[in-house]
Amino acid sequence: MEYQSFKVWKINPSKEELDEEINVYKNIHGEVINRCILKVEDNTAILIGDDGLIKGVFSLNHFYIKNWMGN
Repeated sequence: MEYQSFKVWKINPSKEELDEEINVYKNIHGEVINRCILKVEDNTAILIGDDGLIKGVFSLNHFYIKNWMGN
């Protein structure tokens, strides 16, 4: 299995979402997460590190994730 890097951006939420949402990842803006694989389940992206531990869980309704090769 080949591990990759992914860049994660927060999609701009509406005022209603900000009022309702409590999320530790609210301030993510272009964070790069290295050496992981991407699994998608039920509109949720799960980034799993090369050590088998989960590096991040992101709702695809709130985050944009792109394969990242730098720059």
